[in-house]
Amino acid sequence: MALELSVEAEAFLQQTNIVGNIILELDGFDSLFGSIKVSKLVKIGDFVIGDGTKIGGAITDDKSKDYISLTGTTNNIRQQLNQDKGGSSSVTSFKIRLIDKNNELTRIFSPGITVPDILGNDATVYWQAKGSKHPEDSARLFVGVVSFAFFGQGFVDIRVDHPEQLKRQELLPKVTGKLTANLDQGVTSSVSVDITSGVIPAQDALETYIRINDEIIKIDGITNNSFTGLTRGQLNTIDTNHESGDEFETFYRLKGGPMDLSLKMMVSGSNEDYFAEETAIRIESISALENVQGAVFFNEIDIEDRLGLVVGDFIEIVSGADPSNIIGFTEIIGFGKNSLGSYVIANHDFTPETDIEALVRFKSKYNVLSFGASIKPYQIDIKQFETLEDTYSSQFFDYDYYIKDTMKLKEFMDEKLFYPCSLFSLPRKGRISVGISAPPILGPNPKTINSKTITNASKIGMQRTINEAFYNSIAYKYNDDSIEEKFISATVTTSEDSVRRINVGNRTLTIEAEGIRDTDLNRNKIENISTRFLDRYQFGAEKIQVDVNFKTAFDIEVGDTCILDGESVQLADITQGSRNFLQRVMEVTNRSINLKNGKASLELTDTNLSTRARYGVFSPASYTGSGSTTSELVIKKSFGTTELEQEKDKWSDYIGQ
Repeated sequence: MALELSVEAEAFLQQTNIVGNIILELDGFDSLFGSIKVSKLVKIGDFVIGDGTKIGGAITDDKSKDYISLTGTTNNIRQQLNQDKGGSSSVTSFKIRLIDKNNELTRIFSPGITVPDILGNDATVYWQAKGSKHPEDSARLFVGVVSFAFFGQGFVDIRVDHPEQLKRQELLPKVTGKLTANLDQGVTSSVSVDITSGVIPAQDALETYIRINDEIIKIDGITNNSFTGLTRGQLNTIDTNHESGDEFETFYRLKGGPMDLSLKMMVSGSNEDYFAEETAIRIESISALENVQGAVFFNEIDIEDRLGLVVGDFIEIVSGADPSNIIGFTEIIGFGKNSLGSYVIANHDFTPETDIEALVRFKSKYNVLSFGASIKPYQIDIKQFETLEDTYSSQFFDYDYYIKDTMKLKEFMDEKLFYPCSLFSLPRKGRISVGISAPPILGPNPKTINSKTITNASKIGMQRTINEAFYNSIAYKYNDDSIEEKFISATVTTSEDSVRRINVGNRTLTIEAEGIRDTDLNRNKIENISTRFLDRYQFGAEKIQVDVNFKTAFDIEVGDTCILDGESVQLADITQGSRNFLQRVMEVTNRSINLKNGKASLELTDTNLSTRARYGVFSPASYTGSGSTTSELVIKKSFGTTELEQEKDKWSDYIGQ
C-alpha cells in the first residue's frame, strides 16, 4: 500500500470503533494542533517515576493543543486517477478550522511574530488513531504549504495546498528583443542586442539558443548587451545575414529522461544551496555499543523519510561538532535507524562524538539548475521516481525538447514528459508522485476486497463502457520542426482484434510528444508503449464501485493494487461467462474516504492486463558473508547455485546496471 503504517497503527485500524485525530504541523511553530490532544511515545524523562506511566506507551504531548474543529475542517478526501488523460485530479487542498482561544492564533499567526508570514509556510497534515503515538503511528495526508488564512469570529481557517499545486509555475520565460548591430553570415564571436536580462544560460540539461528570422543560433555566453560564442545555422536552419533592428527570441533545448528532468526542474531554483537544517546529536556513535563509519545521528524517528532524502544527496556539518568533523557538502551513501533515532551515512570518516548539538544542512542531488520551481524534496516522492526509473528506464524516451515559448511546468511534466512514456502524475504519501501504466504488480501485504470488507455488496456490479478508457488505436505525433509549428513524424498502432470485436469505428488516443526525435530506438519504444496502451484500453476496462470499511480503505491510495474476491459477493465474471469469479489483481483508480464518519469507497479497474495472470518481478539473490563492507559485498553460495557453479556467475549479466 502507498501509505506505510506502523504495526501499532495497523492494530488501531482493526478496532471496531476508531476515533481519529487530525494533526496540523506548521513549520517554525512549536505547537502541534489537533482535533484532540496529540499523544506521543513515552520516553524516560517524560514522566515522574512511580506514577504508573509505562515506558514505550503513549502519553499526551505537552506541545499539543486541541484547537482543530471538525466542523469547518475538510473531512472527505477524494482521489481520482485519469491515466488515459496523462495525470490525475485529486485533493488539491485541505482546510483546517482552528479555534482562536483568547486570540492566541491571531497573535502568533500575524506576520513577523513567529514566522515571517503564515502564507507560503510549510505545513503537514496527519491522521492519528486516538491512543497511538505521533509521529510513529500517524499517517501523513498532506505535505504542502499554507495558501490561505481567514481570521473569523473566534476561529482561524488555514488552507494547506497539496504540493502538486506547486508545479503550477512558469519556467524559462520567453525573452524577445532586437539586434543593435548587423550580424553578418559566418560571424561567430558575438551579436549585440538591446536586452539579455532573463535569458537563462546553458547548463546541465539545458542548451541556450536565439532565433533571428529563420535562423537558430546556439550561444555559449551572455553579457549585458550581447550574446557570445555563436554556433550558426543550427537545427537544420541556414546561416545568413541579419540587420540591426531585426527581432530575436529565446529558444531552449532541454535534453534528458522524464524522471531526471522532472526532478531537476521541480527541486532546482532556490537561492539557497540547502533545503533543510537539522541538529545532529551524535557522530558515528549510533548507540552506547555501536559505531557506524560516516554516520550522523539525529533524534528523529526517520530523518530519511521526513526530509525525503535519497542516496546521492549531500550533507554538510556547519558547526557544533569537533573541528575535524566540520565538512562541506559530502555525498550521502546510506541511511539507518534504531530505537534511539535515525542516521545518515556520509561518504566520510569522522571522529566519534556523543551528546553534541551539531548544525547540519542537506542539499538535493537534483538541485543543479539555476531555474526551477524550488519545491522541497520532502514534498516530492523522490523514491518512487527513482524506483520507476530503475525498473522501466529502458522504455523511457531520451527527450530532446525545443522550448519555443514560456514553459508551464505542470503541463510540461504531465503532458510532455510523463504521458508519452505511459507515466502519469498521482498523489502518493501526501507528496508529488508518479505512476506508470503497466501490468499491476502486487506490493507487500496487499488488501483483499471481499464480502468481509465490502459494505454495499447487494448493490455492486461490474461495468464496461466505450465512452471511457476505451481506444482501439494509438497515434503518436512527434519530432516537431524547429521553425514551423508542425510535427514531422507520426506513428499509428491499431488493434485489429478490438476493431473486429467492438464495432464502433475508430477510437484513437492521440499523444503529442514534440521532444521525441525520429530514431530507430524511439520508433521501437513507441511501438512497445502503444502496445501497452492497447493492452489496457482495447476491450473496454472493467470497473466496479465498492463501499468498503474504513480500515480497508485508509491506507490505500489511487494507483495501488489490491485483490478482488468477486466470488464472495457473487460478481459476474464475463471472462468465463459465469459467477465463479476468479480472483483478480485490480487497480484503484478512485478513492473517497471521510475522516469523520468513516465512510469510504473505491473504484477498482481491471485493464485486461490481469484477467488471467498474476504479474511479478524476480531477480538473482545471494546471502552476504563476513567481511562485507559498504563498498564491497562478500557473497556465499545460495539460492540454486550448484557445486559446479560460482555464486558470482548469477550476477555477471548485470555488471554495470
